[in-house]
Amino acid sequence: MVLSAHGAPIAVAPYTGRDRQERPVTTGGGSGISGRWFAAGLGAVLLAVAAVYAPTLNDYFGGDDFLVIGPVHATGAWSIIGRAFILRDNIPYWRPLVTPIYSLYVHGFWLHPAPYHAVVLALHLTNVTLLALVAAALAGRRAVALAAALLFGVGAWHTTTVAQISSTVELFSVVWYLTCVLGAVCWATEATPAAANPWRGPASGWYRLSVIAFVLALLSKESTASAAEDLRRHVMALPGPVTSDLSAGCHDLVRDGRAVLVTGCPDVVELIGEFGGDPPADRGTTAVLQALLRCDAAEESELAAGLGCSEAAVSVALASLEGAGFVVRGRRGWTVSDAALARIAGTD
Repeated sequence: MVLSAHGAPIAVAPYTGRDRQERPVTTGGGSGISGRWFAAGLGAVLLAVAAVYAPTLNDYFGGDDFLVIGPVHATGAWSIIGRAFILRDNIPYWRPLVTPIYSLYVHGFWLHPAPYHAVVLALHLTNVTLLALVAAALAGRRAVALAAALLFGVGAWHTTTVAQISSTVELFSVVWYLTCVLGAVCWATEATPAAANPWRGPASGWYRLSVIAFVLALLSKESTASAAEDLRRHVMALPGPVTSDLSAGCHDLVRDGRAVLVTGCPDVVELIGEFGGDPPADRGTTAVLQALLRCDAAEESELAAGLGCSEAAVSVALASLEGAGFVVRGRRGWTVSDAALARIAGTD
């Protein structure tokens, strides 16, 4: 569980159910491209992306760049790094891993923009590489992964992000976000269906990588809390004063339905149960199970529309039900398991 004060998000971790069954995730292969050719193709993609954004190395500072350079230079390198962890760095969000990067920027490069842009471009190329690996693991076709990486790398939507130094926060957080997703996909692919504890077993290393990367992503930018869904984990947000900018991140998560509002330990226990105990059966989980009993199969989006709640809430409920053996995922969507139907029939 990752906790932070002053309105920063809370990421919670206890789901100890079984791995998802019948999940169509495969490793990156099966497309006729060998690992060596995939590496060569990925190198070509990275060269193409670098060539597209190479002209930005000659750009001067622009946009919000001076809003980063000025305060960091005025405060001092080590002082602002320390302040970042106690919310005294004049940034309206808690992003303690990004402030040290800006500090190293300013005190290492000062007003020479080329090195700044080189670091930003390197982060973008890292994200292109990670996306290629995620796409290969999900699609099982390396050619598709290379095409996806090229499209992602040269897409027009990155024009401003890669060109501005102040966008380091976006690119740096995505590095950890994609690493989290990659670890989750590899864990889901390699873990055995009988593995009840994701922290143990031959694929546990991937799971640990996902959790560590998720924490680092969360400390880089608050919106990466959505990665918790890939780990089948709850996300909780501790509210702050509505008049404070420091509360904006948590309030946005709650408003968008990506986090559950909590005000203290009792709320956390209510959602996830006592440590070492069974997870509680909340009303949302019961409603999802009852909805599945009324139909043959349904997708998460259909359940969310029928129940009038977010897909994130349905996803968490399904994870709990799957861990308890009540539901399974098939080709047509989520269904109530035969064992659960037998148990329900036995109680009538």
